Amino acid sequence: MFMPSPQRIVIPTPLLAFNWLAGGGIASGDVVSVVGETSSGRTALLLTILANAQKSNLVAAYIDCEDEFLSTMARQCGVDDNLIYAKAQSSEEALDVAKRLINSGSVDILAIDKMYSLLSSNSVLDAADVFRKNLKHLANIARERHVALIFSLPYVLMPENSDAPVEWWALNIGAEDHRICLRHPRYANDTLFCDVHIYSKYVRYQQINSSVAFVPFAYQTSWELFSLAVSCDVIRYESGVYKYDFASLATSPEQCIDIINKDKTLFEQLSNDVQIEFKSRCLKLKHRDLLL
Repeated sequence: MFMPSPQRIVIPTPLLAFNWLAGGGIASGDVVSVVGETSSGRTALLLTILANAQKSNLVAAYIDCEDEFLSTMARQCGVDDNLIYAKAQSSEEALDVAKRLINSGSVDILAIDKMYSLLSSNSVLDAADVFRKNLKHLANIARERHVALIFSLPYVLMPENSDAPVEWWALNIGAEDHRICLRHPRYANDTLFCDVHIYSKYVRYQQINSSVAFVPFAYQTSWELFSLAVSCDVIRYESGVYKYDFASLATSPEQCIDIINKDKTLFEQLSNDVQIEFKSRCLKLKHRDLLL
C-alpha cells in the first residue's frame, strides 16, 4: 500500500548561519552533531533547539547521559514541562532508550547529550569504532522514521603537539547531515562567546565560519549577525570605522551591535543583505531543497 511521505518539518535553531545554510533549520529526519569544548554551550544549544520544536507543537525528547540535567536551566532555555526526559547509565542503555523512543513514533526530535561521557577515559580510543557504528545505526533509524536526531560530542582523540585542525580529531561519526562546532569559548561580563564552524554534506562549500554570543540562557542574534556581516563584507572596517552601505556605524564591534540591537529597521535590512550575500557564497548544492 502506498504511504505518503510525512510533511517536512523544519525546526529553527538560534544560529542564523545554520538556518540559512540548512533551509530554515533542522528538518525531520536530519542528523546533527554538536561538537564543542567543555563549557562551550553544547547543552544550552540542544535545549534551545528542543524549546523551538515545542513552540511548533512538536514532541521533544532528551536523554541525559551525565545526570546533570537542570530543570531550571531547561526552563530558562524555553523548554516546557512536556519534554520527554530519560536518564541513561550506560551507552547501551542510552541507545536502547533512543531506539524505543524513535520507533514508538511519539517524538519529532530527540537530543542525546554527552553519551560519550559513559565511556571510561581509558577506553575511548578502543570503544570509538563501536560507538561510531552504534550511532550510525541509530541515525539510519531516525531517518527512516523522519525523526530529527541531534547529539553532542567532545573534541577527543587529539594527539599532543598536533598541528592538524581540531575538527579533524573530533570523534567523527560520519552519519551526520550537519555538524556544528563550538570553538574557543570565552567569557566577558557573564556572556559566553564562541566561534562557530558549520559543516554540511549538502553544500560543496562545506565550512561556514561565524561567532555567537550567549548571555545567560539566550542567544544574542545581533552578535552573530554582525559577525556574518563582517565575514561577508557587508560591513567593512575602513580607517578605524565599521561602515555599512557607505554609512559609518561605530568604531568597535560592541558599539555596532548596540546600534543594531536598538534599530529594528537596520537589523532587518542588514539581515536581508547578509542573507543574500551568504547564500551567494553557498549556492553550489547537491540536490536538495535548501536555500529556497
